[in-house]
Amino acid sequence: LDCGSDSCRFTERSEAPRRPKMNPNDQTNDSTNYQEWHHAPPHLFVPNSVYMITASTLRKVRLFDSPEKLDALCAIVFDEIAGYGWELEAWALFSNHYHLVCRAPADATTLERMIRKIHSTSAGG
Repeated sequence: LDCGSDSCRFTERSEAPRRPKMNPNDQTNDSTNYQEWHHAPPHLFVPNSVYMITASTLRKVRLFDSPEKLDALCAIVFDEIAGYGWELEAWALFSNHYHLVCRAPADATTLERMIRKIHSTSAGG
């Protein structure tokens, strides 16, 4: 991946195991959690599953427009993901958005709290 900056981060780990499709109405798996979100389609939270996360800055403003700012964002992302017990498998950070591929811990419902923490910390809050 080349975005024109030495600070762009990208890596990947291949051969992630495939998970079967889950039915949100299936009550046989107690660790599966199905939640409706007001701003997005319903989410299915399954332990040890891989999630693709994409987010952007407000109005896609290029807030992380220097190597130092991208490095700071990278440190925040790494710290928060590890702190919530998620495993970062691949990532790409840009001046106005990011993509993360993460494996969920036993409690996959921590995703929302983790993303909120990444966003509030990277916004200076």
